[in-house]
Amino acid sequence: MFPAQRNYDGVELRLTKTSSKHWADTLSEGKHNATDFGLFSYVYSGSPETTYQDVGFWFLGGAFPVDTVGRGKWIDVTQNPTTGAITVGNPITRRTPWYTQSDLSLSHNYKFGETKAIRFTVTAYNIFNKKSVTAVNEQIDSGFAQNFIAPTSAACRAVNIGTFGFDSTSCFFFDGAPAYASYEHPYNISALMNASASSGGPLTVNSQYGKPYLFQLPRNIRLGLKFTF
Repeated sequence: MFPAQRNYDGVELRLTKTSSKHWADTLSEGKHNATDFGLFSYVYSGSPETTYQDVGFWFLGGAFPVDTVGRGKWIDVTQNPTTGAITVGNPITRRTPWYTQSDLSLSHNYKFGETKAIRFTVTAYNIFNKKSVTAVNEQIDSGFAQNFIAPTSAACRAVNIGTFGFDSTSCFFFDGAPAYASYEHPYNISALMNASASSGGPLTVNSQYGKPYLFQLPRNIRLGLKFTF
């Protein structure tokens, strides 16, 4: 009886186009049922960036974060260093830049008898050590001070005076239904940022707003050993 045996030589080139507008290509090679090699390259179109800021009332320096102009929308914000006046741009659709990641895999089998085998594997991720930006800081207001905005209404002023004893038209979350009714309706974010509920004047714009926050993971290598019996 002859022992079972499988020999092959192969080269494969594969191009895959996905519905999410990302694509991947794979190059693999195998020889004599012993060594496998694979190179995988992925190109990503980036993720949507969303502007948010704190609204309602402070808690340890902040409030509850709100997508200012809708999910996946971005606004440019600048602050005059002398006067503190804040200028707000128009909403735009913005994504992080395209980037490429290439991963390499290599494995080798040693077979013993009919059923035993040892398999060594080496997998290298991001072999070209690309360092593309994958996210930017999306929070407008600084996290190092009590910064937040709050819409205003006469109903919130009545609650603030009658229940809490202070005169303010700002809608804080503890004002209950009038506050949430105000949050659910459009309000002028530019005007509120220049007359914030936290200070009465311009809030402090986050110096890291719009700057790189996360990057591609650096090159790393994983070693593996598998024994089959």
